[in-house]
Amino acid sequence: MLLRARNLPNRERRGFVLLAVLVVVVLMTLAAYQYSEYMHAEYAAAVSHDRQGQTQAVARSGVNYVAAMLMTPDNITTMLNGNPYSNTQYFQDVLVLSNTDNPKRQGRFSVVGLVSPDDPNFQNQPYLFGVVDEAGKINLNALLKLDSSGTLGLQILQQLPNMTDNIANSILDWLDPNTTEPRTGGAKDETYMNLSPPYHCKNGPLDSLDELLLVQGVTAQLLYGNDLNQNGVLDPNEDDGTGQVDRGWSAYLTVYSREPNADAQGYQRIYLNDPDINTLNTNLTNLLGAQMANFIIAYRLYGSATPAATITIAANAKGTVVNGMAGGTPGSTTNQGYKPLTGNDANDVNTAIQTGLQSGGGGGGGGKLN
Repeated sequence: MLLRARNLPNRERRGFVLLAVLVVVVLMTLAAYQYSEYMHAEYAAAVSHDRQGQTQAVARSGVNYVAAMLMTPDNITTMLNGNPYSNTQYFQDVLVLSNTDNPKRQGRFSVVGLVSPDDPNFQNQPYLFGVVDEAGKINLNALLKLDSSGTLGLQILQQLPNMTDNIANSILDWLDPNTTEPRTGGAKDETYMNLSPPYHCKNGPLDSLDELLLVQGVTAQLLYGNDLNQNGVLDPNEDDGTGQVDRGWSAYLTVYSREPNADAQGYQRIYLNDPDINTLNTNLTNLLGAQMANFIIAYRLYGSATPAATITIAANAKGTVVNGMAGGTPGSTTNQGYKPLTGNDANDVNTAIQTGLQSGGGGGGGGKLN
């Protein structure tokens, strides 16, 4: 049986499906491109984060390196040749992370210290490769420990350039936890709480020098001069017309210094004004020997030597004894000069010192060492 196909009507084909496919392809291409951009950005961010971490690690290595170099006096003497303040050999471009394939990716650090404005080479060489002696600056947090009344602190602050009594008293008021009434020209809560926005007076130690900007009268110009980024170099946007770097008070002030109670060899220091004169005598004898200990104890007990004042320590003294030194003729009360103690003179001094020690430190004209 033969089948015959029916003649179907000739219908025109439309391209909707093709257009849809093209649109989908374009969208997928754009999505792939966007995804690629995202991935590239993520890769760049990951690389940047990795480099940042390496940079921070290199910087921390520098801190630990300096701490190790300054750990003992022997290190300073033998490794730094006694000069930790300007030593390019050990503090400039120190290699931490080597990269032979790409030298630009090597990790190095430099230890840079700003030169004091009092240095005659300050303008020509504002920084050196080395450390800075923070203990040589005024530690603001120690001012009231030296003198709780603030009198000594005021005298110290008055030595700063462009410092006024009002600003100095305001700084002391900010530090002083024991007073509620402001000093003359100073400021406490009643001043700061009326500002906008208001804030309380710290009444405690500073955490950083930047905190001084909260104190009445202190400005950025006074604190940091024209060196806004504190790099010791006068950048074009920092020139105030003088053409010279001005570091302001930041060159003289610190909140980070500390003074360990030990000498260069690590031995505990002895407080020469110790009110317990017997303990002082024991400590001095153990460290310096009896002769030097006697000299210092004699000063504490009987005062310093002056031409007008002499001390006769015994009725049968062979000479006049002043501050551990003797002179004059036997039995004389007139000082004719000083000579090292010998023989009976030394015995008389030792007897007088022992008498003073037994009486708890009483003496003719003694007191504290200045």
